Amino acid sequence: MAYAQQTDIAPRRLTLPQLVQLTDDTNSGQVNVAVVADALSDASGIIEMHCRERYALPLFQTNELTALTVDIAVYKLYTKRPGKMPAEVLQTYKDALGFLTSIAAKKISLDQPIGAVDQAPSAKLAVSTRPKVFSNSNLEGFTGRKIGVDGGPNWPYNR
Repeated sequence: MAYAQQTDIAPRRLTLPQLVQLTDDTNSGQVNVAVVADALSDASGIIEMHCRERYALPLFQTNELTALTVDIAVYKLYTKRPGKMPAEVLQTYKDALGFLTSIAAKKISLDQPIGAVDQAPSAKLAVSTRPKVFSNSNLEGFTGRKIGVDGGPNWPYNR
């Protein structure tokens, strides 16, 4: 689940021409909606990766969550293009990751219900043992020769 939309990126964070430049791989002059959706999905995945131990997923939509998603998605869009990344984009990305790292370390909290679903398995591990099929004693005298399909003349290897 993406925690932001294309309209949260442009015109709020980037201009429409900037978004076209970052996403238009075919020189159509239009925003490539799929590229934007991928960046938003990737950003949301990064957020969930940091929050899954503390919060039930998906998270509830908040302005803070939208801003984090946009900061990470814009960085992801800029990494698709060669050239120098604007310092502001790099800094907001680092700030977003620092914030998420603090959430994962339980130093700060999001305005979300606490209580992630327990990821531990509910069933207990059971181990059963059977006697060994092959051992040194029952393989004694085995020569490693191939036998025919029906057991053939080489059976029982006691030649």
